[in-house]
Order: sequence, then structure tokens, then C-alpha cells
Amino acid sequence: MKLKELLAKEPGMCMSLRELGKKRKKLGLEKSRRLVTLLKRYSAIFEMFEEGASNMYFRLSPTAEELFLEEQKLKAEMESVLVNKIRKLLMMSIDKTLLLYKISHMKRDLGLPDDFKVNLVEKYPQFFKVVELQSGPALELTSWDPELAVSAWERNVEDGSVMFNVKNKPLKQVGKRRYPRKFHFKQKDIVSLRKFHDMSYFSPYSEFAHLEPTSREAEKHACAVVHEILSMTLEKRLNIDFLTHFRRDYRFSQQIHGMLVRHPELFYVSLKGDRNSVFLREAYRGSELIKKDPLVLLKDKLRDLVMQDFMELGENDDDDDDDDNDDDDDIDDDDVDDFSEINDVVDNKGDIPDREPSDVRLNVDFNEAEEQSVSDNQDSGKQMPRRPLHLLQREQEMAAAAAAASVDRW
Repeated sequence: MKLKELLAKEPGMCMSLRELGKKRKKLGLEKSRRLVTLLKRYSAIFEMFEEGASNMYFRLSPTAEELFLEEQKLKAEMESVLVNKIRKLLMMSIDKTLLLYKISHMKRDLGLPDDFKVNLVEKYPQFFKVVELQSGPALELTSWDPELAVSAWERNVEDGSVMFNVKNKPLKQVGKRRYPRKFHFKQKDIVSLRKFHDMSYFSPYSEFAHLEPTSREAEKHACAVVHEILSMTLEKRLNIDFLTHFRRDYRFSQQIHGMLVRHPELFYVSLKGDRNSVFLREAYRGSELIKKDPLVLLKDKLRDLVMQDFMELGENDDDDDDDDNDDDDDIDDDDVDDFSEINDVVDNKGDIPDREPSDVRLNVDFNEAEEQSVSDNQDSGKQMPRRPLHLLQREQEMAAAAAAASVDRW
């Protein structure tokens, strides 16, 4: 969260509301929004206190601060892993060089610190260096490590966690690959997929400058690169727009979205919200990650704190509606939109599989089940408290995510 990172840089990890007001633009907060209201909305994460006559300050709650310190400790322990992620990105590129802003787009997905250029890059000159290109500052690989040039796919084959070898296999064996239920392939699509997976594995770390961009080999290599990048992300998913920034570096097709939906056995493309995301299918069982990164577990704990606030808001909503004398306690349904980073935690970035990917090449039906009902208490005769509209919408999104558990691991 932007606000959390802002607090982390302040002495004592606290800030006055007056200083916070000066940073509205940086945080993306509109002038009409009441800061006190926003902070009260997330009382499980932030707490306010008074210092002096009328100076109001805020800081992380004890629980949120504990999670923040645990996150910092984890990132320090994982520093070598994070450095290797950057090295791998460079090793897969055609020129072994990437513009820094491109890596910065994926820093949160990879678990990199916001100031990774200072805290990581500059500390390891033996691995990479910053160079100035016409397009801007870039990171250049200074040493190749053959031990890092082993992809996640190859490691999965070695430990037996994939269902078939990466080398050529007979059609009848490739045809036994497990697809999600209700996948309906046309015969020509089955043949095409089998031929694609009959090809020898193309390592994302191998040379690929000689490949014809429109060839099947180039697509095989591009799929391997996307698979490797997704394997390095914390939640095994990524905004597709981020991948488009690397078209030249990894020789991706101009129609990268089409390439991804052509391979539902490898990737799941979510079309929910404004941002299309791609998920690494093998890493999920339904809508749940099979193996969660420690940083993801911390994020789940933070989300639980946010949901705690929402539940308390629902219980106290009637009282807040009746309190017209205290402007600071008036809660606008739109206030929550100001903290987009917090909302991302609540609704999981808005990218939970929506079960409706469009594919012009494959006749794929993801509508496997109806959404689970959230009215169990009503069915049992219990009286439910009146809920504000934005809470109902958010609960419905969470229920839809829980209902999306019918996509099998391929």
C-alpha cells in the first residue's frame, strides 16, 4: 500500500494528518475526501492519536505494524532470491538488457522492494550494472550463471510434478493431458495442441534471435518465457499489459493475448475488470494457489484485517447513518475508492478468474457452476442486518471467487 510505504519512511512510522494532507496528490486522494473518515474506515490497520493541543497523528496499528516488520524481515531473508529473479529476467532477454521502468512495472508481483535499484541492483555490481540507453536507464547483465538457466518447467519435470516430459511424446500420451472440466475442443484444435506439445521443449534461456517471429518454434519459446516469468511472481499471475512491454526483449507476438488464450492447458486468462490478467494454471487448484509464498500469506493476513473493518462497518452502519452532527464520521460509499491499494488487497486485485475467457480459436466453456449463495443465514431464519451497497458488492465478489473452484489442475 502506498500509505504503508509512506509511513515506513517517517520517523517513528507516524505522520500528522496535516502532513498527510500535503501528500494527497501523491497518494491519489481527492481534496474533497475526508482523511479522518478514510483512516477510521481502516481502523484495524491505522490508528489515530492526538499530540498537543489539536495535532492529530496516525500510525500503523500494533497488528499491522507487526505484519509490516515481518514483511521487511522476510524480504531481507529473500534478498538473494529477489536478486536471482532480476538476473533471470535479464538472462531470458535477447540483448541481456532491460529498461528499468519495465522491471519496475512488475516489482510488486515479483516481491521486489519499491527502491530495488538502490537496495538490490547497486549492491550487486558483479551481476548487473545500470547503463544509459536512448530509451532511458537500463539494467545490463554482467555475468551469466548456468545454474540459474534452469527453468521452473524443467525443475517440475525432474521432480515429477508435471504429467509428461518436456521432450517429444507420442500423440496418444500427450492427449492424456488433464484439462479443466467442460473444456470442449474442436478436433482441429486438439490436433494443433498435440502437435505443439510434440515439439521439443524450448528453454526460455536459450538463444532465440534466429527464430522466425511467426513460427511455431517462436510461439513455443514465448510460452516458455511467460511460464518462467509467471513462476517467479508471488501469486503466479500477472497483468497482461506488463508482458506487452517486453515484446522486443523476448520477441513476443504482437498478439500476445491471443497466444495466451490459445494455450488454456498452460495459462488461464481472466477478463474481469479493466485489467486482463494471466494465471499459471498449474499453480492453482480452482481459484486457490496450491503453494503460497510467505509474502502472500502475509498479504492474506492483511486482507483479513481489512475484512474485519468491513464487518464492523456493516454492524455499525445504521448508527453511522443516523449521526449527522459529526462530519468526520460520515461515510461515503465512494470513500473506499480512494485507497485503491487497500481495495486491491480486499478484492484480490480484481483479477480472480471470472470464468468467462473469450477464445476465438477454442470452443472453451468455463461456466462450470453457478455462484454460491451468500444467503445461508437467511435460509436458516436468521435476521440479517442491513448492509450498505458497496459491502454487498464486495461480498458478492468474494463469494464468486470462492465459487470459482472447479477448474482442475492440468
